[in-house]
Amino acid sequence: MPLHAVTYRPPALAVPPEIMRCCDVFKEHYLRQHSGRRLQWQPNMGNADLKAVFSTRKHEINVSTYQMCILLLFNTTDTMSYADIEAATSIPVADLKRALQSLACAKFKVLNKEPKGREVNDSDSFSFN
Repeated sequence: MPLHAVTYRPPALAVPPEIMRCCDVFKEHYLRQHSGRRLQWQPNMGNADLKAVFSTRKHEINVSTYQMCILLLFNTTDTMSYADIEAATSIPVADLKRALQSLACAKFKVLNKEPKGREVNDSDSFSFN
């Protein structure tokens, strides 16, 4: 029985342009230091520290890569539908719903969800809290 190499393909993610520039700079640096290696991003396994301003208070929050991509969308708009977020990020449905639920339905709500409730549905809309 022949053995086949199993390769893991990370889920697709539409990385925001400001983050993509950082990834490109790091990739160039990494490949310069380690020739002959390959660099593959694993967006479902990462996290990020974001600086956020709520009213007059500044906070630093640690979020997953998916949550970061969602929150960065709100730098240019106040409200987004679930469908708009899904189209803009390309996050897999189960991961997107989990990320939105933790941002909008947890104890500390970074996003407001309409209509209110614990479940994230395709018809929901979200706004920055």
